[in-house]
Amino acid sequence: MTKIIQGKCQDILKSDPLFRASGEIALTFLDPPFNQGKELRSCFYLVRTHSQTYSQVRISLVEGSFFETLPKDKLMQAIWRQLLEARGVKEIEREQIVEILGDLDQSEIALSREIAGASIRPRLRLMAEVHPDGNINRYPEIEPRTLNLVLKKEETMGLEWLATEFERDGVVIISKERDGQESLSLQFGSQVIRMRVVTIKHRRNGEHLVLQMKLDR
Repeated sequence: MTKIIQGKCQDILKSDPLFRASGEIALTFLDPPFNQGKELRSCFYLVRTHSQTYSQVRISLVEGSFFETLPKDKLMQAIWRQLLEARGVKEIEREQIVEILGDLDQSEIALSREIAGASIRPRLRLMAEVHPDGNINRYPEIEPRTLNLVLKKEETMGLEWLATEFERDGVVIISKERDGQESLSLQFGSQVIRMRVVTIKHRRNGEHLVLQMKLDR
């Protein structure tokens, strides 16, 4: 969290031409400690909306769970089932095929294939579009001209948990406010940054904690 506030996201936005050119875009953002071994890997998405409108721009770093409302195996089974149903495959046969295809990993599906007589090596690619309910920057709690960190909310996560995590990173907590609106004031060197703490309810995936900072420039 400390790295994000200290400007790492801003460095990405300045250097990546895709972000300068597009209105809405997301990419995988992996913090190095999470990118070592399958058990520790954590995926984040950087989402920017209204990039061409100074007064309305919103930037959010979103934990992958916000979009992963179904386990991957269930999602893949549903895709195969819909395809087979659309082709009129009988239910008994359909479920047998779905059971086999449902075990395929995405990396297996994406492999380049050697086909006898073919001058190309075809590969299948799965693409996705975000459902409106999964667009974090359309939620009313995500205010214009803000930088947001969005995390799946566990029972113990709140203002005190955030303060503890920042102190663990060596950040000085200037104040914690609770009167009507929770917030933290943090000191980074000579700079003091006030951050709003809010909870949003994902319409398909429960509560998420948002740490929100106003963009002054």
